[in-house]
Amino acid sequence: MQRAMRAAWFVGFTFLGLLLLDASFWRALFGSLALLALRATPVPPAIVHGLGAAIFALGILHWATGLPALP
Repeated sequence: MQRAMRAAWFVGFTFLGLLLLDASFWRALFGSLALLALRATPVPPAIVHGLGAAIFALGILHWATGLPALP
């Protein structure tokens, strides 16, 4: 139960971060699901969580400052 809740929070924050980076709804959805699928591979969880956190942080930075997300 706790693992499913952590996965839901992970997808939600990654999805929100991608939307804040001006991604379309479908691109944000599939990007979030792709990162969630990456959790089922032998990639260490810290790396996957780090990717999700970086996406969310870039989204917040873009939203708060108006700076371009990526060139």
